[in-house]
Amino acid sequence: MTKQRTTIVFLHGFIASKKYWRKLLPLFDETLYDCITIDLLGHGTFTRKKDSSYDWNAHLTHVSEQIDKSTSSEKLVLVGHSMGSMLALEYAIKYPDRVVSTILVHPPLFLDGKQARSDVHATSRFYRYLVTSKYRQIGWFILQLLPNRVSRHGSKARNLTLQNVIYQPTVVDNLRDYTEPALVLVGRDDRPIYHENIKTMRLGSGVQLEVIPTGHHSGLNQPELLHRKIEGFIKNIPS
Repeated sequence: MTKQRTTIVFLHGFIASKKYWRKLLPLFDETLYDCITIDLLGHGTFTRKKDSSYDWNAHLTHVSEQIDKSTSSEKLVLVGHSMGSMLALEYAIKYPDRVVSTILVHPPLFLDGKQARSDVHATSRFYRYLVTSKYRQIGWFILQLLPNRVSRHGSKARNLTLQNVIYQPTVVDNLRDYTEPALVLVGRDDRPIYHENIKTMRLGSGVQLEVIPTGHHSGLNQPELLHRKIEGFIKNIPS
């Protein structure tokens, strides 16, 4: 009897697209895994949703609809990067019977909105310009002209998602009581505030947290490492 393939749904992060996973996906054996990538609301192929509020409900509704369109599988593994990990965990909480396990790749481990806003603005002078300056659209236009970019998104989606999702973090609170299988991968060279917050975080019985030797973008910079972590975790989940 042929073993059914494991369905993995990949959710990219803020101001990215499903192309973010282009280096990682070829590492998965197609006979074992059915890998699905979707563009988040306002990103990639969905940049024209002018009537959206781009809040938590809008993003989760979009993720749910796209998953339903992409697969009929009732047993999913979710892999989310950065903001995608926020959505993956929220989806897993909302649909516990459908999600076998969740892997959060470099999730935003902010304690609250105030901390998120402060730390994002302090990233660098250029990044602060991109998110706060009244001339920021010029910077984003130039960035999206660069070759091999993965940051296809709409300006409204960017601005409202930043305010309504990124600055309303939920991961730390959600992980506190989470009992289903979940792996949290934190980059050693990611934001220092994450490592400070890890010291006081409480994790539910199903959650494993691991610090790995990379920054915020292991999917692009160390796909082999990320593949090993994802596949190793999936293989150890009881069937």
